Amino acid sequence: MRKIGNFTAFFGADDVFSNWHPCRFTYHAVAFTSVEQFMMVRREVA
Repeated sequence: MRKIGNFTAFFGADDVFSNWHPCRFTYHAVAFTSVEQFMMVRREVA
């Protein structure tokens, strides 16, 4: 994490609140390893 004024930025996979932080989950029988993967797939299907 990095503080920039009043904002907290999340730049890399090491930051727990980053979209690239490793986390395994399944949504509608599709497995994901990060929230970023999920968001990209949902953007394509929406």
